Amino acid sequence: MKPISRNQLFNVLLKRVYSTPCTASNSELSTLCSVFSMATSGSVQQQPGHVDSWLMTSTQFHELSMTALQLNDVLADTDVSTIEAMAFQCFYLYIVSESDQIQRAWNYLGITIRMAYSVSAAFTCSFRLANVSTDWITYVD
Repeated sequence: MKPISRNQLFNVLLKRVYSTPCTASNSELSTLCSVFSMATSGSVQQQPGHVDSWLMTSTQFHELSMTALQLNDVLADTDVSTIEAMAFQCFYLYIVSESDQIQRAWNYLGITIRMAYSVSAAFTCSFRLANVSTDWITYVD
C-alpha cells in the first residue's frame, strides 16, 4: 500500500469532503477519517475538563471511518477505494493495538487482502475479455 500523497489528500479528499454538496464517496470519507485517526494516534488523550476537550480522539476518528464504510455494502460493491480505506483501517488497528488484541488487526487485514484479490481477479478477467481477438472464431451458418 502506498501512502496518500499530499496532492491527493488536499486536492482530492479534502476538496470533495468540504465541497457543497459533499461529493466524496463513503470510501473516500472513510480514508480521510483513517488518515486523521493515524495522525492523532500518538497524541495525548484530552481530559474531559481540558480546554481542548472538543478535539476528537484517534478512536473517534477510527469509529467514523468504520461507520462511513458501513453506509454502503462493502462486500457487494467492492472497489479499489474501498480496499484502500480498509487497508488504512488495518494499519490504524495495528499501530494502536495492545499485544493481546493484535489478532483483530491481522484478521481484518486478511479480509481486506481477500477482497483486494477478488477485485484484482475481476478486473483482470474483464480486461482480458475486453481485449480478446475474435479473428480465430469461425462462424457456422
